[in-house]
Amino acid sequence: MAEPVLFQSYDWCVAWLRACRAAGLRQNVRILTIWRGDQLALIWPLEIRRVFVFRVLHSLADPATQYSDILKSHEENGQQLVQLALSTIRKWKDVDVLELRRVRDGSALGSLRNLSPFMVPDTQATAPALDFTSLAGATADHRSSSSRSNLRRHERKIAALGTVECKIVDHPRAQQELGSSFFCVHVSRLSEWIKPAVCRE
Repeated sequence: MAEPVLFQSYDWCVAWLRACRAAGLRQNVRILTIWRGDQLALIWPLEIRRVFVFRVLHSLADPATQYSDILKSHEENGQQLVQLALSTIRKWKDVDVLELRRVRDGSALGSLRNLSPFMVPDTQATAPALDFTSLAGATADHRSSSSRSNLRRHERKIAALGTVECKIVDHPRAQQELGSSFFCVHVSRLSEWIKPAVCRE
């Protein structure tokens, strides 16, 4: 398969599903695979979320997933694989809408023009949590008044918890454990403002 893509990796997806299970949120997972003989050519981790009466297919772990992408074999033509995957999705009777957020420029998804109608406009083409280039030389003055107000509010909440310590975790097992904790917090926060019908069947 292709080089690991963080937001489509097994560890990322499993951590999200475990966090959802711990929060009592049921996920309708759909993993699309394409095989060439006995060789796996493509994996596309997706899930279906009900929004009002619509059944929306999107990247697994969205909105925590920072960009939409696929995993494919180096030997395969990405555009052909995505074309075949899209044809398969069109046949699914339990999907009304395909929604793709933050499709990276140059990715197999981004290079396929007929996927553009499914891409959410005005979303970044890069992973905002990983791309710090836009922060170079930035100051608080670059933020909107609303953003500065939210930042101060978050700072007060953090200060109320006591001393905050930052550490770099480089051991894979520790990263996996912390990833699960992060998702539990994230899902808990989402459950405060997402109606249960959005996350449940």
